[in-house]
Amino acid sequence: MKDIASGAERELEPRRQQGIRSPLFSPDGDVAYYAMAGPKYSLGYYGEYDVYRLNLTEGRTQRVLTGIIGRRFDCSPDGQRLAFMRSAGDSVLILVAHVNGTEVRRLGARPRDISEPPCLAFSADGLRVYTTERDTAGGKFAIVAHTLDGHSTARLAGGPWQTILDLQSVSDGGLLVVGQPAGEVLERQTDLWLLPAGADRPQRLTRDLHDYLDVSVDRSGRRLAAAYAMTKRTIRVLGVDHPDRYTDISTDIVKNGKVTWTRAGQLLVTQRFGNRVGLVVMNSDGRERHQIPVDVDYVADVDMSDDGRRLAYAAWEGTDFTVWLAAADGTSPLPVAAPEVIDQFPRFAPDGSWLLYGEKPAAGGSYILMRHDLRNRTTIPLSEWPGIWPDISPDGSRIAAYFKDPAGGAYRLGLLPAGGGVPELLGIDGAFSFLCWNPRGTGLTCYVREVGTPNIWDVPLDGSPPRRLTDFQPGHLNMPDLDWNAAGDSLVVVLETPEFNALMLESTR
Repeated sequence: MKDIASGAERELEPRRQQGIRSPLFSPDGDVAYYAMAGPKYSLGYYGEYDVYRLNLTEGRTQRVLTGIIGRRFDCSPDGQRLAFMRSAGDSVLILVAHVNGTEVRRLGARPRDISEPPCLAFSADGLRVYTTERDTAGGKFAIVAHTLDGHSTARLAGGPWQTILDLQSVSDGGLLVVGQPAGEVLERQTDLWLLPAGADRPQRLTRDLHDYLDVSVDRSGRRLAAAYAMTKRTIRVLGVDHPDRYTDISTDIVKNGKVTWTRAGQLLVTQRFGNRVGLVVMNSDGRERHQIPVDVDYVADVDMSDDGRRLAYAAWEGTDFTVWLAAADGTSPLPVAAPEVIDQFPRFAPDGSWLLYGEKPAAGGSYILMRHDLRNRTTIPLSEWPGIWPDISPDGSRIAAYFKDPAGGAYRLGLLPAGGGVPELLGIDGAFSFLCWNPRGTGLTCYVREVGTPNIWDVPLDGSPPRRLTDFQPGHLNMPDLDWNAAGDSLVVVLETPEFNALMLESTR
């Protein structure tokens, strides 16, 4: 706890292996609450925590609630009650209790949804508790109000959210919401929203590159504090002989962005354009950029043929992924497969005669790797084993991918003949995450997380020791893509560094 006026800090609870979350002041500021996991601590939104009440004047701490779940609990405006949730089979119970843990009453229940955090908040007048609940028909989230007598519920808003992370009441009766709008599937961007009292539609307050996580409003309703994360994304070009000498390119590359080094020595990059994600070609120093026009909502993966004449990209357009073939300038696009399937992972064969991609039914299931002949436009499956994240060897004879092992059901790294068959699973150390083949075709280029920082390794297939290629400094926590240049002496990588910050807004207007 930090005293704002003096700057003095005081440790309320020492660092523990079990999780500590949801610090909360009582309205009068005399009591602090927090939740702490017990010895049987489990990760996730449904891990159980106990609530502790700390009297800041007396310095006395007592446990008042056990077995709560969710991202947080809340204290009523009069400081007399706590609202919280507990698991009960396939349901989540919405409960209130006196601040000392007695007089527990049930207000209602919602279905247990393991993919999303259960959220709640007291109304500004203390007469209701708001919770979130998924609409089973449309899959979007709504906000539901429960009266304190437990006899009445009302749906306030159903609406544009496919995820809600936090709720907070505003003094005028409105609600602040941290939520992700429906339809934005790939980047999972969360924004701040305001649902005014009596309104059935929320107002979106933010449209930036931040992922908002938590929100808090002061009692006047005029100051808002929010925690957010943002991801710094960098394209780095480096020589393998001198990895300490590199060029970092600043670009609006998207989360989990893709980069491909063309035979002409240029970089093909997925990049944001307003609310869409398209393609940009740039020199290896980041200069002389130009956009390739593609009329889709979101390009998720891309490859260019070695002769530089064709483009293949997996794009999100409407509801599903589709793999498209186009000229190198983006013109004359044609879908590779029928519209009733979902396609991903396009890769050109080195000789340009066929295209590799993954296909699965729109109704669900696993991706099967497909070989599409570019001369006669025929397509065949390469294996009965599902596969993801494939890459073709430089000589075009083999495919490396993660294949679903029928024996255990887990995805394991393996090799498949380019003509198809049964994959050969590799016994490579599980610390290595496969990215692509090395330029010689003798091994795989992988990354390993070492103290939170990914570094690139060459992993030979003949069993000889792996060789580390880079020595990145701590800070880069994710490496979503990598590619070699045609000469095999330089790499281009996408690096991501998440940053967590807080901001204060002086008016919720």
